Amino acid sequence: MLLWGLDHVKAEDLCKEGVQSGLSMFHSLQKWSPKMCTGFRLVWIMCWGIPIHAWDMESIKKIAKSVDVVEIDEEVEDLQRLDRARVLAKTP
Repeated sequence: MLLWGLDHVKAEDLCKEGVQSGLSMFHSLQKWSPKMCTGFRLVWIMCWGIPIHAWDMESIKKIAKSVDVVEIDEEVEDLQRLDRARVLAKTP
């Protein structure tokens, strides 16, 4: 995530505040350079038509085996929605 208009002092304050409160949005902060690039992207995938007997984490991972499943939507895990499953996947 790029944070525009954030100087070094503000970045340090943001880190300290997050550590003290325990509610930090960031794992780490570092100054951007042209050498930085990601090796993957995260995308949400919608899956429809999954039979109710296959409505668990392991079955949904098997259904989406062509991608690296990172997480499944809370509504799916808590059985709040049974018409579609939202899956967070890591893609190259």
